[in-house]
Amino acid sequence: MAKRAILIFNLALFAVSGMFAQEFAQEQERAEEPRRPRFSLDRVIANVGNSVILYSEVVEAEQHLIERYRQVGYTPPTNPFYAAFEHMLEQKLAYNQGKIDSVNVSVVDVQSAVQETMDELVARAGSIRALEEAYNMPIFEIRDLIRRSREEQAYADAMRREVLGKVTITPGEVETYFRSFPTDSIPIIPNQFMYAHITRYPPAMTEVRQRLRERMMEMRADLIAGTSRFEVLATLYSDDRESAARGGELSEMVARDWVEEPFGTAMVKLRPGQVSEVVETERGFHLIEVLEVVGDRYRVRHILMTPRFMTDEITPALQKVDSLVGKIRSDSITFAEAARRYSDDMATRMNGGLVNNMEILRIQSGGRGVSAGMASFRFKEDEFVGPLYRDYLRLRDMQPGEVSDAFQSTDFRNNTLAKTVKLLKFIPAHEANLAEDYLVIENEALEYKMQEVYDRWLRRTIQSTFIRIDPAFRDGLDPKWVK
Repeated sequence: MAKRAILIFNLALFAVSGMFAQEFAQEQERAEEPRRPRFSLDRVIANVGNSVILYSEVVEAEQHLIERYRQVGYTPPTNPFYAAFEHMLEQKLAYNQGKIDSVNVSVVDVQSAVQETMDELVARAGSIRALEEAYNMPIFEIRDLIRRSREEQAYADAMRREVLGKVTITPGEVETYFRSFPTDSIPIIPNQFMYAHITRYPPAMTEVRQRLRERMMEMRADLIAGTSRFEVLATLYSDDRESAARGGELSEMVARDWVEEPFGTAMVKLRPGQVSEVVETERGFHLIEVLEVVGDRYRVRHILMTPRFMTDEITPALQKVDSLVGKIRSDSITFAEAARRYSDDMATRMNGGLVNNMEILRIQSGGRGVSAGMASFRFKEDEFVGPLYRDYLRLRDMQPGEVSDAFQSTDFRNNTLAKTVKLLKFIPAHEANLAEDYLVIENEALEYKMQEVYDRWLRRTIQSTFIRIDPAFRDGLDPKWVK
C-alpha cells in the first residue's frame, strides 16, 4: 500500500500512550462488535477537520497493532480494526485542534524523529533502493510521508500536554482511587529495580568538543568569505540528515519557543542572510542561517554536528570505571563514595549514584519543568527506556549488592560514556498497597484522572469539529464519534 510508512510512527504512539492502552482494554470488553467491512479498493472512510483517514491506513494500523501485542505477549483487542481506527480519529482530532490553538511543537525534534525513522527503515530494507522497491515510491516521497505523520503526531502530543498540563492529584484522591478496587482486583505491581550508577565520560570529551567547535568555526569563516555554500556544507556534513537533504533548511518556519535553547536565542538575533556563531545545544553544535523573517516566524537552515570518538579515546574511561569496580569489589572503597568522588553524573553523584526518572520525565514533558515530587527511584521493567535499557540488561541478572563490570553506554543526549551499575534492591511483583507503593499508585491515579479530563476535552472537541464517518464503519465505533 502506498502509505505504509505512516504506520511506523503510529506504532510508536501505540506503545507509549496510556490513553490508547486504556481504549484497548475497553475494546476487549466489546465482545460482539461488528467486524470491519472489506474492500478491494482504497477509499476515504473518515474526515476529521482538514484531515482524512484512508481504509488502507487503518488496515495497516490494525496489522501492526496485532503484531505489537503479540510481540509483548498480550492478546490483541477483540476488534483491532476499530481500536486502530479510534486511535487514528483521536490523533487527527488532537492534531487539528493543536494547529488551531497554535500549540508549540519543536520542528527540530520532528526532523530528528524523521531521520531516526528513515535510518531504521533503510537499515531494515538493506539499502535506499531496496526501501523504494518495498514501498513502490521514491525515497523523497517516503520521507515526506514520514515527516507529515511525525509532525501530526507531534501536534497531537503537544495538544494532549496542553489539555493535561495543570492536572494534579491530592493524597485523598489517591486513597479513594485505591480503595475503589475490589479486594479480588487489586493491581499487581510488576518487578521493580532500585539501582545506582557511576558514569565517566572519555577524558578526550573536552578535546573532541573543542576540535569539533574549531572545525565549525572554520566552516563559518568559509561561509563568510564566500568560499563555501551553506547548503553544500549542510548536505555533506550535517548530522541532521532530514534537513540536510534540503541543504539544512527546516521543514517549516519556526518561532523562538518552538526550538531548543540556545538555538532560539541565536536565531532571533540574526537578520536574513546572516550566519550565527557556533551554537551549542544538547544535540551538539550548530551553525544557523536565517533565510526569511515573517512576524515572529523564521525560515532557517542549520548544520548540526555531534561529537564522535575513536575507540582509543573511549578506552581510558572504560579503564577508569573498571578500576573503580575492582576497588569496590575488594572493599577498598564503597560504591557511594566512588560515585561521590569520581562519577561525572552531577545529578546523582551526591546521592551515592542513586538513579531516578527525572531525565525521562523531562523528556516526556517536552522539556518543561518537572517537580522534584514526581521523582521515582523504582524502575519497572518497561521503564528502562532509551540508554537505560542497557542498564536493565545488566541488572536483570544481578543480585542485590552486586556491581556490574564496566560497559560502554550513552546518556540521553547521545554522548558516549563508560558506566557501572549496582543493584540496590529488587522488589518482586506483588499486590499493590499504599504503604509500599504509594508513588506507583499515585501515578496510576493521576493517569486515571488525566484520562477522565482528556475524555471530557475529547467529547467537547468532537462536538465542535467537522467529523464525517463513512456509514459502513460507524457501528463498530464508540457512539461519541457519530454525530
